[in-house]
Amino acid sequence: MTVEGFHSNVRQEEMRRFMTSLFLLIMVATFLFFPQMAHAEWSGNFGPTSDLKNNTTTSLQQWWKTVAGWGLYLSLAGLLFSIFFAGGKWWWVPVCVFLLCLFGEKTVTQVASWAEFNTAGGGGVSIPGT
Repeated sequence: MTVEGFHSNVRQEEMRRFMTSLFLLIMVATFLFFPQMAHAEWSGNFGPTSDLKNNTTTSLQQWWKTVAGWGLYLSLAGLLFSIFFAGGKWWWVPVCVFLLCLFGEKTVTQVASWAEFNTAGGGGVSIPGT
């Protein structure tokens, strides 16, 4: 069955499904206009607070240390596999992974300090006049 006035390939079931999802999307957007519903209390600042920055930085550093520790061992195993079983082909892939795991954290933290991501600010950029 087709809907009159639309393209002849659009079925009524598809149009109902589309309109239902569009209605639900509009309802969610309407509810998020209210700060209490969106859990967004306005403090006059854009961006995350300093606590959130510190927690995120600490969590990411711990995850990086865990992944890098396992990556060192896996890259050494990959290098040995490449030498003994692959005839020395693709030896540079585990070497690159090894170097990334070894020096990646220092590089990322240095770039973050250059970009001033790790400064303990007041929680973002404040809007003048608020």
